[in-house]
Amino acid sequence: MTKDRVRDAASYVQRAVAQGEGGNEGNRAKKAVLDFLKAHPEITGLDHLLSLGGYRGPKAFHDEDKTEMRQYQRALLLIERTLGGKTDDQVAVIKAHFVSTTGTKAQTETNRVVIEIRSVYSRWRDKHARDLKPRTVGEPILAPSFEYATSLAKNNIGPAFARASQLLTHAWMGIMRVGLDANEKKRLEKWFGTYEKGRYDKVRATLKSVFDVVCAKSVTVYYRGTGAPSTALENDTPDFLRNEGALGLGPTTAYGYVYPGVTKTGEWHVFLGKAFFADASRHGRDSLSGVIIHEMTHLTKKTQDHVYGAGPCETLAKEVGGPAKAVENADSYEYYCESFQSSVTTKFG
Repeated sequence: MTKDRVRDAASYVQRAVAQGEGGNEGNRAKKAVLDFLKAHPEITGLDHLLSLGGYRGPKAFHDEDKTEMRQYQRALLLIERTLGGKTDDQVAVIKAHFVSTTGTKAQTETNRVVIEIRSVYSRWRDKHARDLKPRTVGEPILAPSFEYATSLAKNNIGPAFARASQLLTHAWMGIMRVGLDANEKKRLEKWFGTYEKGRYDKVRATLKSVFDVVCAKSVTVYYRGTGAPSTALENDTPDFLRNEGALGLGPTTAYGYVYPGVTKTGEWHVFLGKAFFADASRHGRDSLSGVIIHEMTHLTKKTQDHVYGAGPCETLAKEVGGPAKAVENADSYEYYCESFQSSVTTKFG
């Protein structure tokens, strides 16, 4: 690969994008192209692919319009092969349709190609933004034991997960603004103690781990409330958990429980007990959604249950040595997320 040719083509990608969207966006476009090539070392043969003629040498100085046109044409080939997702053969087709002209016609072709480059980058940028943004809500899967639950209990699971996803989304945006917004810093310190970067990083990592599952993955939930399965034949606990001594049958008086010490890659299992269906609220503190977040912190980051309840959690964050426990306390994450409830729009049926 001729590195100079690729670098020059990337520079003209930068120029094309900058013409329409400013220098900073042009810089991002060039970086995105070069980063793509670094991430895909299997892409070879760009020297030949970008070869159009009229690129270097004394003749170039006598036909500046054509030289500029060729530079931008190469830039289009490069961005189509990288950010545009085209194959070598598809880029070769684009290349075959390029015109070779001079003067005013070359300037017209240059303008057309520059617009194409900006269009390819714009489509890539929009797609990249969508790919980076997780799904709004994951998918709760009801295990067979929910046959024993009431219709209301079944119908509340979907909205509870949707609301948990919204709470986590707002909590994630909040935690990322701690350094910019005094109110968000105050909110963080209320539940996790005076700001300290190590603790902040741990809170952020825990929220991100739960966010990534609840907002984008499938979570299987099991009914362990009133009337839950009570015989071995009705036990729907997965074998890999049963083999490790998991509690298979219900009902249980707990809000919920998980097995953070026994996991299976790509699977998440949460068991919901009587208190979840009888005592947890739909909105506010100690909510159905909050319980889900609480249990997921156990599952994804092995948090502990040092204290329960909003008051004890606030006290823990203020005690000497308390913040170190708060950042690993499941209820602290539940209440932190529930503090964003005013921004949540999910309604229960």
